[in-house]
Amino acid sequence: MFRNMTLEQILALRELGDDWFEGVGPEYPWGGLYGGQLIAQALMAAGATVDPGRNVHSLHAHFIRRGDNGKPVRYRVERERDGGSFSTRLVHAYQGQRRLLASTISFTTATGGCSSRLALDRYPPAEELTSTCQWFSQFERRGLPDATHGRLSSAAWCRVLDSIPDTPLSNAAALAYISDDLPTEAVMLSDPEPPQSIGEYFSASLDYSIWFHDNPDPSHWMLMEFQCEARSSDRGLARGLAIDASGRRLASVSQEVLLRSPRS
Repeated sequence: MFRNMTLEQILALRELGDDWFEGVGPEYPWGGLYGGQLIAQALMAAGATVDPGRNVHSLHAHFIRRGDNGKPVRYRVERERDGGSFSTRLVHAYQGQRRLLASTISFTTATGGCSSRLALDRYPPAEELTSTCQWFSQFERRGLPDATHGRLSSAAWCRVLDSIPDTPLSNAAALAYISDDLPTEAVMLSDPEPPQSIGEYFSASLDYSIWFHDNPDPSHWMLMEFQCEARSSDRGLARGLAIDASGRRLASVSQEVLLRSPRS
C-alpha cells in the first residue's frame, strides 16, 4: 500500500486534532513495522505540541505489539508538563484499538553544542567502504570491518538519502529512525555461533532509549556503533552511540531486544 516512501513522507504526520496525529510507512521485508518508524513518528508527534524553541533531549519507549505495515498508525500525545526549562510528553501509538508503543519524550531549551569528542583514527572513513544491508531506501549504511571495532560489536557509517526539512526536530527524528537498525545485530553477534544473518532468528525490539547530546545533520555521515552488554536467555541489551565525522558525539542509545535462535 505504501511500498515506496521517502523519509520525508514517513516523518510528515497528518494532524487529526486534539493532539492526535497519523503517520504511514513503507512495506518492510519482514511484514511488520520497523521500530525506528514508530520512534521517529512518536517524536514528530510530540514535537508538534512543544514550543519550537525547545529541542528533544531524550526519548524512552516500550514496544508493546507488532504492527501492520499496511495500515496507518495514530499517535496520541499527552501534555504531561511544560516547565521553565523542560517539557514532557507521553505518546502512545495505535492501530485501531491495539496499542503498539508507549513512550515518554522530553524537550529542553537549547544549551549549546556537545563538548564530548571521540577519536576516529581506527575507523576507516565512509568513503573507503561500500554499502551493506539494503532492506531500506531511506538511508545508506556502510558497515565497518570487524578488525576496526571487534567481532562482538556492530558498527557502520550511516546517512539519510532523502531530503528532509532542515529542522532540529526532523534531524533528531531521522537519527532515531536509523538508530534502530544496528542493536539487534549487536545482540546476535554475542551468540557463540551466530548465523549468517538476523533473518535466521526471531527478533523483536522490547524497549528503547535515546539521549541527544547535539543537533545531528543526518545528510552527512554518522558513525553508529553498538555492543551487546548483557545477554539473559533470549533477551539482549545493546548500547551504542552516534558520532559525526569530526568525532562529535550526537546521541547515546540503549535497546533491549528479543532474539530467539533457530536452535532453541
